[in-house]
Amino acid sequence: MPSSHQVRQIARPLKPKPEAPVQVSRQAKISQLGKLVYDENGEVVFPIKLGTLHVDDLGRIEPLRKGFHSESLLFPIGYKSKRLYASIKNANSHCDYVSEVLDGEEGPVFKVTCMDLPDEPFISKSSSSDCWIRVIRAIRSRSDEGKGLNPSISGPEYFGLSHPAIQELLQELPGAEQCGKYIRKLFVRA
Repeated sequence: MPSSHQVRQIARPLKPKPEAPVQVSRQAKISQLGKLVYDENGEVVFPIKLGTLHVDDLGRIEPLRKGFHSESLLFPIGYKSKRLYASIKNANSHCDYVSEVLDGEEGPVFKVTCMDLPDEPFISKSSSSDCWIRVIRAIRSRSDEGKGLNPSISGPEYFGLSHPAIQELLQELPGAEQCGKYIRKLFVRA
């Protein structure tokens, strides 16, 4: 087992018969799992590195709780990723931002922490996009150039939740098949 990487198993339980038919997208995507690093037992090695995005933990699926999934996305509690992006604190540098999905009483809580300012996280109970929009506004506030503009950004993309490899892994977590609204993506191996 590699000493410099954390290895976590992705449970692949026997699939119980769902009460309602599982919805599957009709449009197939090419599987990207072949691009990931695996240990000698065939398990994914963490962190999962996808360019400037590193996923440290896939979290756990809460299928019966409101807000932890939509038709297109799963929001697993404990999901944690890291992305290199422009620093809020230092205009001419980049730093890591840690994005997390936390357990809120009435749904997921999204949190983005700039590692240059770890005591000032961006937290939202409404959406992952809200966190990242506030990050972009904070970065733009350093200059007059983008101050008045409203940023348009995909929080799920910046969290990594919409990345095809991550979506494919999340769909395999226990409980994912029980997410009533979620429409499973169809992935084919190339």
